[in-house]
Amino acid sequence: MLSRLVCTCTALVFGLSLTFAQPNQDLTQELGQISASVLKGASTELLRQLTDDIGARLVGSHAYEQAAHWSTAKFREAGLTSVWFEEFTLPNGWQRGPAHARRTW
Repeated sequence: MLSRLVCTCTALVFGLSLTFAQPNQDLTQELGQISASVLKGASTELLRQLTDDIGARLVGSHAYEQAAHWSTAKFREAGLTSVWFEEFTLPNGWQRGPAHARRTW
């Protein structure tokens, strides 16, 4: 999933650059740097951590709480100082439970 997203983003950046830019050496170098940052940059690692390490983040679940604490830590690491949690009420939360199926025909 992550590799498909990265390839799609890279193709989009490359395609748009070919459409709107005139070819020159500086532009080619800049596009190479952009592509490399998409494939190997910090944003890819952040996306990997959030999707692979934490996973689905349904409101009220343990993973939701984990993701909230993870994201506030990342914002603070980036230098933001006004980061906090907001309380809210969700009257009907959802937790995954056992599921059963049977064929009826």
